[in-house]
Parts: sequence; C-alpha cells; structure tokens
Amino acid sequence: MSELIAMHIEQFKNFLQLYEINYSFEEPFFHIPVTGGSEITFTMRVSIDEQFYLVDCFLPNYVPDETRESVNTYITLLNSRLKLGHFIIDLSNGSVIYRTTGIFDDDFSHNQASIILSSSVNVFSESCRSILQIAYGNFDPFEMYNNIVGD
Repeated sequence: MSELIAMHIEQFKNFLQLYEINYSFEEPFFHIPVTGGSEITFTMRVSIDEQFYLVDCFLPNYVPDETRESVNTYITLLNSRLKLGHFIIDLSNGSVIYRTTGIFDDDFSHNQASIILSSSVNVFSESCRSILQIAYGNFDPFEMYNNIVGD
C-alpha cells in the first residue's frame, strides 16, 4: 500500500470517528452498517485509492433471474434523474449497488464526505423498497417510476 493511500485511509478513519459513525475496516474496505428510512438494513462499503473514495451501498437481497430485466429498466429510469451517484445491477448474479465517488484533494474535505455518505444513504434508502417491489412483487418498472416521480 502506498503512503498516500495509507494517509487517505487515516483521514477517512478520523472522519468516521469524529462523526461517531460505526464502521469496521478490513483492508481495503470500510464497512458501515446502515438502517435506512424505510427500515431496510444494508451495508455501505467504502474503498480508497490514491485519488478517490468509492462508496457502494448494497441491496440486501439478490434480484431473481426472472425480474432482473425489469429492475434494470427501473434503475436506468432512476439514473436518468440522479445528479450524484448511480445504480448498477449485475445481470449475472442480481446484485444491486448504488455507487458514489468522492475525491481526495490536497485537503480532505469532511463536508464533501458528509454530503456523499448522507446522500448515498438517502437515495439508496428511498429506492430500496421500490426496487424490491419490482424484484419480488412483479410491479411494472414504468408504473413504479411514474408513481415515484409524479410524471
């Protein structure tokens, strides 16, 4: 591990400790347990390199084979409205991730990290229930999207 990455890891640990955010660290990942607003528990994983920190929120369930295309359609619609971050579905195994990226400038910004982590939790929490309804309840992705955005 480079000295720069080690420094960024320490900066991120200090940020999490300062804001009393519960985490575990297993190199190269921080794992942050989250209970979202819709009472869905998920894991946020943060990985760090020399320039960026990558924040991934994982859907707690895998999407069944038969509904992956519908979920893919839905998250494509969601992605079209997002200003920060994006959803990804791995069509080979059905895992759904919400990903956001922060940048390490010369001076690590606690404000930027706070915005990125909180927006990741908020967007993912608000979207989990509808994604799971499409995955397991056979809801139509276009109807679900229109109900949520009101278009």
